[in-house]
Amino acid sequence: MIRKLFVWLFVALALGLSFYFYKELPSKMPSKFANFEGSPTAYTSKNLMLFIIPFAMIINSLSLSALSFMRKQGVTFKRLEKILDNISIAVNIVLLVLHCAIIYIGLGNEVNILLLLPIIVGITFVVTGNLLPRVQVKDTHKNALKQASYGMWHQVSRTVSYALFFGGLIMMFSILLPQNLILTSFFVILTLTIVSAFFFSYIRYTRSIKIN
Repeated sequence: MIRKLFVWLFVALALGLSFYFYKELPSKMPSKFANFEGSPTAYTSKNLMLFIIPFAMIINSLSLSALSFMRKQGVTFKRLEKILDNISIAVNIVLLVLHCAIIYIGLGNEVNILLLLPIIVGITFVVTGNLLPRVQVKDTHKNALKQASYGMWHQVSRTVSYALFFGGLIMMFSILLPQNLILTSFFVILTLTIVSAFFFSYIRYTRSIKIN
C-alpha cells in the first residue's frame, strides 16, 4: 500500500511542478537533445512538454493499479506484486528526474542533460539488483538435476544483483564529482559494474558446477 502511495506521490509532484512553473516558462520548451553537449536542438509547445511526462507517469501508475485489481479478483499476481510496485516506483522516479531537468532548462538554465545518465542508469541498476534475487524459480518436480540448476540460478543471480546494486549506487554518487569528470566516471563505473557482474557470476557458476 505504501509503495502505491509513493507511485502516485511522484505523479502529484510532477503535476505540481508543471502548474507552479507554467507562467514562468516560455511558450516553447526544449524537446530534443541530439548532441554530445546535451544542449537543446529542438523546441515544442510548453503545454506538451509540461504534461507529457506526468501523463506517462499516470499511465504507469494506472497500470500498477490495474494489476493489483486483477490480483484481488483471483488472478495470480501476489508473488510479483512487490516487484511490480518497485518497478513502477523506479519508472516514476526516472520520469520525475527527467521532468525536473526539462523544467530547469526551460527556465533558462544551461545544463548538460547527459549528466542525468548516472542518475537514470544508477536507479535502474539499483532497482534491478534489488529485484533480481526475488525472482525465485521453483521446481514442482522432484528432479535432482533440475533442482541443482535452479539452485545455481539463485546463487548466480544473487551475485549479479550485488554488482548491479552497488555499481548503481556509486553511479548516482558520481554526480557529486566536478562536472567535467561526471560522464567519464560514469562510463568507467558502468564498464566495471558490467565486467564485475559477469566475472563474479562466472566464478560462482564454476564453483556450483564443481560442487554439484
